[in-house]
Amino acid sequence: MKRYAWICLVGLTASCNLPRAQRSNAASTGVVRALGVDADFEDAVVGVLPDGWRVAETNGAGTPATWKVDQEGEGKDANRFVRLAETKNAGATFNVLLSKSEIAADFELSVKLRADSGAEDQGGGVVWRAQGANDYYVARWNPLEKNLRTYKVEHGRRSMLSSVDVDANVKDWHELAVRARGDEFEISFGTKRVAIVDDATFLGDGHFGLWTKADAATSFDDLHVDWKEETAR
Repeated sequence: MKRYAWICLVGLTASCNLPRAQRSNAASTGVVRALGVDADFEDAVVGVLPDGWRVAETNGAGTPATWKVDQEGEGKDANRFVRLAETKNAGATFNVLLSKSEIAADFELSVKLRADSGAEDQGGGVVWRAQGANDYYVARWNPLEKNLRTYKVEHGRRSMLSSVDVDANVKDWHELAVRARGDEFEISFGTKRVAIVDDATFLGDGHFGLWTKADAATSFDDLHVDWKEETAR
């Protein structure tokens, strides 16, 4: 991973990603730091798992998928990204790549993904507020089903929270984004907000991550996460 970056300290720099009004309101109640993860994987080592991540699986059979950094192109045209390179899983097994560190419950996250292959399943998505490999939220795009769905996974059991039709070119990169505020989640695909979901099962801080199902092999790039942290004066 390229870096885990402390983006700004409110009141000390204008580069903070929070809107001006939010910065002013937050700063009035305490000391607030706006924090973020910015990962384009360009500095990561090709062929291995990037730093800051751990491989997991939900409902696994003991055959965790292989995740690694890959590269396309050479020289100035080279692009590095992380992908699920190999999986022997099937059925209701979910392949998960979780961040080792936790982030705040409220955040904004975006990532680009490309569905590379898969006979049973294709595509993938993002995980948030994860308490471990069996408890989290996930929003995923499946080009075989031509939809984007949001799920709650609790004790390994998946419950659907929303489903919208999405017909997108399987060969292209597409941006998937999540905005979390309390028990409300806004899900966007490309430039369009496609769903607003309410659920209060997981309300606290948690890990974020990448996700595919069964035999879906998928690439991910340009991961950005922003959140804020407040401490009392």
